[in-house]
Amino acid sequence: MPGDHLLMDCVFCDTRLSVPRNVGKIRITCPRCKTEWETSTECASTKATSKDKHPPSKNTNGTQTSPGSKGSGLCKTGKKGHRWRDPRKLAAATIRNSVAALRAQLTSAQSEKRALTLAAGHRAIEEKRVCNELRPFQERLASLKSCPTARKNPIHAFFSANPFTDDALSQIAPLEMEIARRLAAIPEDVSVRQRQVEWEIEKFTRTLAEYEAALEPHIRKEERLEAAQKKKLIQKQRIADLRAAAARNANEARRVAAQVRRRIERQKQCPYCGGSLQDNAQADHIYPLSKGGMSVERNMVFVCLPCNGKKTDLTLAAFIRRFGLDRGSIEERLTSMGKDF
Repeated sequence: MPGDHLLMDCVFCDTRLSVPRNVGKIRITCPRCKTEWETSTECASTKATSKDKHPPSKNTNGTQTSPGSKGSGLCKTGKKGHRWRDPRKLAAATIRNSVAALRAQLTSAQSEKRALTLAAGHRAIEEKRVCNELRPFQERLASLKSCPTARKNPIHAFFSANPFTDDALSQIAPLEMEIARRLAAIPEDVSVRQRQVEWEIEKFTRTLAEYEAALEPHIRKEERLEAAQKKKLIQKQRIADLRAAAARNANEARRVAAQVRRRIERQKQCPYCGGSLQDNAQADHIYPLSKGGMSVERNMVFVCLPCNGKKTDLTLAAFIRRFGLDRGSIEERLTSMGKDF
């Protein structure tokens, strides 16, 4: 009946098991991981009562959440307080730390599995050797026990704790002690621990795959950010190279302009405003140097200081429009001087 049994989890693989109630200490074998352990109904009652009060709830993706767990649907508390979380909702640094820890645990479990495999092989060899050595002792013991003269008569054997005579017992006891001593020398059986380690390796491998899959979007995002940063650095370097080339070209153009300035003739009238030129006359590029104008005589002319300050790097058409100058007069004066515009 359901009331005669309690529910509890396997201490290794969390498989839900049903155990009898009120039987004291009981030895349980998990049907999934084949692990055996001993427990009592009091512990099972406490654990089952806690589970019954807070049954696991299912998340939207079908996974179960442990009672009292917060956050993701895959969160649950392990046997030693370790908290398993949904890796898809963790930060990249946390996932990397978890992956490193899982890899270390997996490597340790695999090393232990190899050691246990060697120990199991050594135990099999020792067991076979001891069995071969014990065969004469066992045959001698069997012959002594089967000898009619070694046994007491039925009446004495009924009232005695030992059915063998004292002479036979003096020969049987040393043989049994020697057999027990040699059997005790056989290494301990590690098959149970081997199954536990294999289950741990399977669990670590499965969890590691989940965390590595959750880390892939973070890696792709970091690669995109790194590519964008590299592209930005390349663009900055190109802009710096272009500025350096422009500076070299500008310096070269100004040097040429200084040479041309000595050759052009200084007129008496400013070609832009029509005012007289004084000692403050300055050479100006009709088509600006910053816009690709050349430092040649037909593109350079002396102008007054106010017009040069207003024109700066404007083209002639833009300069005329901005300050409302007479386009016809300016073009006539520049044409008479043989300038291009």
